Order: sequence, then structure tokens, then C-alpha cells
Amino acid sequence: MKEILMLTKTLLNANFGFSKMVHDVKTDTKKILMPLLIILVFASLVPVYIMYTRLLKTVYLQLFVLGQEGALFAMTFSGAAIVVLFFGLIYAMSTFYFSKDLDKLLFLPLKEESIVASKFINMVIYEYMIIVPILAPVFFIPFEEMGGILYSVFFIFGVLLLPVIPLSIGTILVMLVMKFINIEGKKDILRTISLFLFLIVLIVFQLLVNKAATSIPPGSEGEYIEALLRNQNSLVNIVGRTYPPAIWLSKGLFASNSLIGIFSFFSYAAVSIAFGIGVVFVGKKLYVQGYFNKSDSAKKQVALEYDKDVVSSSPWKAIFLNDMKMVMRTPITCSIA
Repeated sequence: MKEILMLTKTLLNANFGFSKMVHDVKTDTKKILMPLLIILVFASLVPVYIMYTRLLKTVYLQLFVLGQEGALFAMTFSGAAIVVLFFGLIYAMSTFYFSKDLDKLLFLPLKEESIVASKFINMVIYEYMIIVPILAPVFFIPFEEMGGILYSVFFIFGVLLLPVIPLSIGTILVMLVMKFINIEGKKDILRTISLFLFLIVLIVFQLLVNKAATSIPPGSEGEYIEALLRNQNSLVNIVGRTYPPAIWLSKGLFASNSLIGIFSFFSYAAVSIAFGIGVVFVGKKLYVQGYFNKSDSAKKQVALEYDKDVVSSSPWKAIFLNDMKMVMRTPITCSIA
């Protein structure tokens, strides 16, 4: 465990570059403008965040009148999990396959599972920067009605564990795909195609789940709504169908003072930990062993002649392809173009 924590700290320092940023600011005062620019960008988002908080409060009050206030947790946790799953695909490819640190880490006296676990923990910490602002208002809005020691503890640990399951699913999917794909020289096109395909699959899955969740038998709409409102927080089970673990976490929060709530939360925590352990196991088999297999096969390849390995191209074609790679590498540039 000590080895994992030490390696995680090293990777975080390398990825975030806090030490380098502090050193650059001390050596060149002009570079302090970059941190100030980042602060200015976040400050510009404050009005939007205030509107988001007010929207959540309005939704909670409407759900509270219907006796379905627990659905607020299911809605926000399911939405946050989908966001984590989408960005997790990008982080998994970048962290495990597009970085060059594995060549150095494997030749250090480190366990293979420690390398995989440290990289995964880094991804989880990255996701906290996204989900904590999304979920912070959800803690305070229903605190007056549900607040307590167990509620606070369950919410904090629930948020800390939230990225684990969707990140595990995304990471394992990436490892399975990369096992059969040679990424050398194809990183840009692979990143673009995989993101588009994943986005399409995610949208189709969301539509199917929403259709199944909102389907009401013809002629029995009144009975369906009556049964829904008769049972307190029954809407949690419907909203949480998009992301079933959110049902356990939601029940653990709005029923934190009961045995059902405690059991639901610990079920959620146990499943999250199991997924995290599963990523380490799968990563050791597919990621690390796959690296050694590719290294062995690369040594057996015969070097090609220069004329066969390098193909000349016209200047306009080379410039066009280079610009297209630049656009596809940054989606926001592609949307503006």
C-alpha cells in the first residue's frame, strides 16, 4: 500500500506539475499570468454555477412535495456517473496507452499491480475535479431534512467512491480494445473514432433506458402514477435505472438513519471496491502483459529499408493532413471550424 501511495504522489506531481509551476513563477514572474488566467476562467463560471444550484433547489422542492425527494440523489449521481464514464474513456487511453512512463516504471523495483493501481487512482483524482462541483450543492440542499452524522459520512464517502465503477468499466473496455489494436502511429485517429463510437453507444443506451423507465401500459396511466406516488421515494428506482449503483447510494442517503439505508450504502461501497480491485487484476493481465508481448514481437520485426519505410508527399498534402490532425486532436477546435 505504501508503494502505491508513493507512486501515486509521484504521478500526480508529474501530471499536474505543481512543483514546476511554482518554480517557473519564482524564476519568471511573467508566468504568474497563467495561474491568474485559470482563476479568471473559473470565476467567470460562478454565475452559471449559481443558476445550477438554484435549479437543483427548485427540483428538490418539487420532489419534496411529492414525497420523492430521494430522487434528487439518483438524478445527480446517475448524471455524474455518465459524465465520468465519458471522460474516463479519454483518461484511460491517455493514462495507460498514450503516456510514455510505462517504459521507465516497469524497470523500477515496483509491483505490476502497484503501477496499474497508481495510474487508476490518478484517474479517480482527476474525476474529482469534475464531480465535486456538480455534487457539492446536493449535499447542502436537503441537509435540513436529512442531515446528520451518518448522512454526512455516507455522502462524503459516496462521492469519493462514485468515479470508481464508471472508470473501471471504461478502463476495462479500453484495455480489451487495445489488446487487439496496434496504436503505433494511429493515436489521433484511434482517439477520434473511439470517442465518436462510444458517444453513439452511450446515447443509444440512454435512450433505451429512458424508454424502458418511462413506458406506461396503455390505459393504466392513472394507476401507474398513483402507485408511484403512494410509495415514498419510489421514483429513485426509476431514475436510477440509468446507473443502478446510484439507487443504493440514494437509499443510503435519504434513509441513512435506518438499517435499510446502512445496508444500501455498504452494498454500494462493496461493489465499488470490487470494481476497483477488478481493474487492477485485469490491468495486470491485459495492460502490463500486453506491453511485454508487444515488446517481444517488436524485437522480432525486420527493419525496413528507408525508401520503403518513408513515402514522400507533396507540400500541400502534408500541410493539409497536419492541420486535419490538429483539428481532430482538439474537439473544441473542430466544433469551431
